[in-house]
Amino acid sequence: MKFKIITLIFVLIIGLEITLKIDLFLIILTLILYLIIVIYGSSVICSNFYFKSFCKKQTNKKIFAITFDDGPNKEFTPKFLDVLNKENIPATFFCIGKNIEKNTNIAKQISKNHLLANHSYSHSNFFDIYPSSRVIDEIKKTNKLIKDITGNNNLYFRPPFGVTNPNIAKAISKLNIKSIGWSIRTFDTTNKTEKNIFNDFKKNITGGDIILLHDNNQKTLNLLTKIIKYAQKNDFKIVSLEELIN
Repeated sequence: MKFKIITLIFVLIIGLEITLKIDLFLIILTLILYLIIVIYGSSVICSNFYFKSFCKKQTNKKIFAITFDDGPNKEFTPKFLDVLNKENIPATFFCIGKNIEKNTNIAKQISKNHLLANHSYSHSNFFDIYPSSRVIDEIKKTNKLIKDITGNNNLYFRPPFGVTNPNIAKAISKLNIKSIGWSIRTFDTTNKTEKNIFNDFKKNITGGDIILLHDNNQKTLNLLTKIIKYAQKNDFKIVSLEELIN
């Protein structure tokens, strides 16, 4: 269900409750239910609550794509690139604009064999409450950095934290870019152990998945090697995000 439809339905329900002089407690419960649905839709990017995000390709083929968030990282991103390039594995790096500015040479290294994409300029904890004009400015600023490096117009954006809302929806629509989510979130930046993350990956991988990782820590670097070996032993092909989408 979409945000506008849900909102309309609940406005009608609450309006009817008020007209029929329903007990205030029930009206409050209705409002709480509405808020729960909105919070869920906002926090789960693949719910497509405000706009469509590409999260998984429906296919019988044993393929999946690897994506990284929050780089470039001065210490770790080159190590990730070494592993990927050695195995000839394509990946997409959703980079933060301010990190691109700090690590332009690494961003250039990424773009030689991989897709450099947009993960906002600031990745602020308050990004999800920014007005649409500021969201647009952040996306445009990072897209310019990407174009200066690659010479190409970036088409892909992943909202910080995977949070969506009407303001981000306006920005996505105005800039005509695609929102990219994921189907397997590894939680590799949490206290979750490397073993548990890898076991969950093996349980959930099917085909057409988009894997969410972060190129900023040793645990994920170890996981990347394991994921690649698992794919090779189990006849999975790791493809680029663009190939998966198309």
